[in-house]
Amino acid sequence: MMGWVGDIVPQGRQPARSGVDGEYFNNIAQCSIRLMNLTSEATETDSARAGSVWPFIRKIMFVFTFAVLDLNSARQNVTERYVRNCHQVFVASYIGRATTDVRVREVFELARRANLSNVGIICTKSDAIRSDEARRDWPREIDRIITIEEVIESDSQDIASLRGEIEDLDPDDAALSAEEERELNDLYRKLRRAEYVFQLIQGSAAYIMLRRSRARHRFELQQHIITIGNCKISDQLQRRYRNHPAGGSLKVFCVSNTTYWGKRDEHSGEALPFLHLSGILDLRRYCISIIAESHLRATKKYYQGRNSGIHSTS
Repeated sequence: MMGWVGDIVPQGRQPARSGVDGEYFNNIAQCSIRLMNLTSEATETDSARAGSVWPFIRKIMFVFTFAVLDLNSARQNVTERYVRNCHQVFVASYIGRATTDVRVREVFELARRANLSNVGIICTKSDAIRSDEARRDWPREIDRIITIEEVIESDSQDIASLRGEIEDLDPDDAALSAEEERELNDLYRKLRRAEYVFQLIQGSAAYIMLRRSRARHRFELQQHIITIGNCKISDQLQRRYRNHPAGGSLKVFCVSNTTYWGKRDEHSGEALPFLHLSGILDLRRYCISIIAESHLRATKKYYQGRNSGIHSTS
């Protein structure tokens, strides 16, 4: 019976490696065919002496070499074929590590192999830089940042003081004694309450003005920090990839989803400065321009082909 099994199982087993018998294949196609033979029923086209092998197999140990298991390489090849048909390629990276992000370098190398020049970088979380970090990292901006912070602190103190005055305007404290209530009529009490309401309205108006002032100064500080940070990271990326085919026209967009979604549903007068600061509007405008340019190229190609046909028939 063992001899019969030896006749059924095809020969060609190579010497063992590391003390383990096995068969080795140089490509995936050969390996796939061999596995099919080992796990399938014999067909009529097989040799008359051949039979199904799978009943005699207890276990198949399947081992990939590193080259076959290199999923990154396979994914890279698929991606490279795909991006060849793209008009624009963007790589997204956190703004704090965009200049050192390995993924950014890999995308630029991929673009080089695919002969692509339209490569852009989207730096996310542009609002992540705090004022204390900005003072430490940008010495030249210390005076400007400190000045704005002092104005914000002054506004906050004024708001706290006014809030205390408003809380002191309690109608219960102004309640009349029993003797006074007997002496004064309802009209006088209404007058006192009207005066209280008037004072409260005046205080609220001033309070609102101070809150707006503080919000305006906070936005000024945020705008200053984000703008400086965006300019610095953009300059660094431009210098790093200036020798790349896409370096001459490299587009860098610094965006903040938090800033955008935090103000998107507000009134346009209040929201628009934040939406511009988020960078989302600039990125959207650029993406729309890509589509517009694509339509323009297609239209030109259509009319050029149509005109050439008219000239050839005339």
